[in-house]
Amino acid sequence: MEQIPVSVLDSWIGRKHFSSEQLSREQLVEYQIKKISETIKMAKENSAFYKKKYKDLPLPETMADFEKYPLMDGEDLVRNGTKMLCVSQRDIQRVVTLSTSGTTRNPKRIYFTQQDQELTIDFFAYGMEQVTAQGERVAICLPWKSEGCVGDLLMRGLKRRGIQGVGIGLIEQLPEAAECMIKNNTQAAVAIPTQLLALMEYAKRQNMKLPLARVLTSTDLLSDSVRKRLEVFGLEVFDHLGMTECGLGVALECKAHQGMHIRENDLYLEVVDFYGNPMPDGKFGELVMTTLTRDGMPLIRYRMGDRARILPGNCSCKSVLRRVEVTGRLGERTFRGWGIRQWDEFLFSFPEILDYQLVQKANGNWSLILEGFDALSPKTAKAIREKTCDIQIECRQWEKQLPAYTGKRCIRCREA
Repeated sequence: MEQIPVSVLDSWIGRKHFSSEQLSREQLVEYQIKKISETIKMAKENSAFYKKKYKDLPLPETMADFEKYPLMDGEDLVRNGTKMLCVSQRDIQRVVTLSTSGTTRNPKRIYFTQQDQELTIDFFAYGMEQVTAQGERVAICLPWKSEGCVGDLLMRGLKRRGIQGVGIGLIEQLPEAAECMIKNNTQAAVAIPTQLLALMEYAKRQNMKLPLARVLTSTDLLSDSVRKRLEVFGLEVFDHLGMTECGLGVALECKAHQGMHIRENDLYLEVVDFYGNPMPDGKFGELVMTTLTRDGMPLIRYRMGDRARILPGNCSCKSVLRRVEVTGRLGERTFRGWGIRQWDEFLFSFPEILDYQLVQKANGNWSLILEGFDALSPKTAKAIREKTCDIQIECRQWEKQLPAYTGKRCIRCREA
């Protein structure tokens, strides 16, 4: 049996922090406790928010001590804003504004220094070795033209490793995206899963041979149904977890494809129940994040609002890094008892369906909009009708253009 190489993150973390590619779990835990204590000390000394919040709390010496620290959430960001900063505002290089569903106050803003962004570039530079190699070209099917955006940081990281990024942006014009990949001989791509699937199906219909061999999916949930359809095209699929609050790069799948290994040198992740109690590995709860190396706006025991679990056991690649699985948002809208992940698994199992929208109108009526190149077969239409019952179903057929990307997949509510 062929030996699966260990996650590239292990050797990267080992070289960067321990002067050795041989990383041990004991080393990493000791490092994390030290960095947590250092982060809290820095925050108490430099941030008005943290100084008040942790006024009477001693620095933690163990993870058990740290678990006694209070949790925080998005409302803390909304209410306190720049009071959370540990540097002068003139040292902030990028500010990212996030939507704040459930509040009518100011939006959440995340602040990054140049050094904070450097951490992400470094993660991208070495993490992408899992997907590509020196001398290759990678299609960047994400926004890349604005300085500091995810595609820009990814391009800079690739350049450091002798890999050329080819900026495409979010995929809308399918012919242009396909021709760009062929012209530049891009052996790998970073893209939203459903957009990549639509591109592969389009190329097949046009008898176009795309040079892709490996793809990194990002920005949205990757369902098993979509993964299997991409693999039919001969693609090796690597999933990636990225969240703005975490500095974009959170976790990355290795060649064993048994879950995403966490960027544990820069982030400490926990999973807690509704009351904030730690959940054992394998059990789902809410994802909680602590930054270990950020100096602009550190986040400490920050509730992400995502339903997640730490996968039990070890990956067959023999990595010492923990693995995380995120399945969606807590409290997300459901229809017929299913959330967006279950609907993804069901609907994307039908070859005609390349995207869909499931929305509830203001009058309470539901609508399912199915999108793709072909009309539904009678068999597919019957299977979907049996699951959705009496709701309105609308089919939209594409030609060469995808609808504009409107954000992460979810079951939506709209006024009209």
